[in-house]
Amino acid sequence: MDMENFIDSFLEFEEENKMFQVKIEGIKIWHLIRIQIYCYLAEQFGLGKLLLDFEPVKSDTVKRTWKDLIREKVVCNQYRAGRRDVLIFPNGAKYKDNQGYYRCRYTDLLDRAMTRPHYLLDGKSDEGGYARQRSKNVLYADLEIFKKINQIKQDYKLINKSELEKKIAAPIEKYYKCKIEVRFKQKWLDMVNTLLRIRGYFIDYYNYMLHKIKPKIIIITCAYDWDKMFLCEVAKEKGIPVVELQHGTIGRLHISYNFKEKMYLSTFPDYIFVYGQLEKKKPRLPIDSSRVIPVGFPELENCYKTSRKERRNIKKNRKQILFISQGIPEIAQYAEAAANLLDNEKYRIIFKLHPREYGNWKKIYRGYLKNPDIEVFGDYDKSIYDFLAESDWVIGSFSTSLYEATMFDIKIAIIKTPMDADMKELYLNGYALLVESPQQLAQEIMEDSFKRNPAVNIYEKNSIENMLKWIDKIIRITDRKEAGNSTN
Repeated sequence: MDMENFIDSFLEFEEENKMFQVKIEGIKIWHLIRIQIYCYLAEQFGLGKLLLDFEPVKSDTVKRTWKDLIREKVVCNQYRAGRRDVLIFPNGAKYKDNQGYYRCRYTDLLDRAMTRPHYLLDGKSDEGGYARQRSKNVLYADLEIFKKINQIKQDYKLINKSELEKKIAAPIEKYYKCKIEVRFKQKWLDMVNTLLRIRGYFIDYYNYMLHKIKPKIIIITCAYDWDKMFLCEVAKEKGIPVVELQHGTIGRLHISYNFKEKMYLSTFPDYIFVYGQLEKKKPRLPIDSSRVIPVGFPELENCYKTSRKERRNIKKNRKQILFISQGIPEIAQYAEAAANLLDNEKYRIIFKLHPREYGNWKKIYRGYLKNPDIEVFGDYDKSIYDFLAESDWVIGSFSTSLYEATMFDIKIAIIKTPMDADMKELYLNGYALLVESPQQLAQEIMEDSFKRNPAVNIYEKNSIENMLKWIDKIIRITDRKEAGNSTN
């Protein structure tokens, strides 16, 4: 069974067993845990293995100044929130600009261009603290302070193993004719109990913040994080539309964006702004296609314009080969092989970590990246687009950055793995090269004869204008509904 057949079988399993109707403690639980179950089964069937449980890096390199404390306690205090039309939730994985400010590549340019009154409700970053940002519209989200000040206590009941066995594990074992190990059942039980424990806190918090801000629209960047699923629940109860900005690949192998049929899910966003027409067609989303809107990607569009000028000024005595990690062993194995097969005086090998690998990559990759000539990058000081702009080749398997690379003057190689199916559009249309062995990759790099199809048009143009137009349109739709309800 390959990944495409597996995800189809998983969707069939969900439909046959009515998994989206399964309730635990009165909560429809399946949508909240399906991605974890899916990844477990994929690994058990030998279709993909993650090297790690992602662990964010903790950094104490940024010292908090008195200005930071004033921003945290006064200027950006969540209790100072007032009414705003738009509420934006930036992504936690930001990077630093050349003046030391952190930027979210999905929301920063939207924040700057937005003329409607708005907030960025920003939680602690992957580094463990609040990120310094230029924006004057930032509020610092702090659930722990909210719980203390409001003396919030949640009553929840721990489920037992028999309930998990009956409602989750048994249907899976019956459908797939497999036996789930006891230790994994215990992990699932702990996961569900954690979910039940924290859900009430987030529901109370988002009810409070949305009541204060009264936004007409909410913008998020990752809809399948638990906290954003809870946010969607609260927003739907209040009639506030939630829009997810595409932040990665959402093809037919990403379980979070694939469903057997259209359905109402309180934990799923109302709209998705995608990069282009291709992304609109690929996944099997639960929402109507009219709510999947191609707008482009502002950060990429902006970087493309500047990188064309900057690349001319880059002077190199070696060709730069960029490997993009996604937490699977194959990419590290190819990087190690390339470093052994290529002449170090002619080629520079860079291994770019996924942001959530920064904290423990030495432990995870020490058995794979042994060649001292491999340069590993894992910090927030440099954007992936900086690497793409200065490299000659980029190699990966299923990273969104491989699609983004089509906007740059760089050759793209896709490693054949069980996860590469979402990249077919690239290598079948000549935008990228599919490689099946490290030796083939090294040969292609040395010969340097691959000519990329230049007629690529994946991303919509004028992305900021498109986003602002659709935000206004969605707000008008909501206003009309409210006006109609008030007259009835």
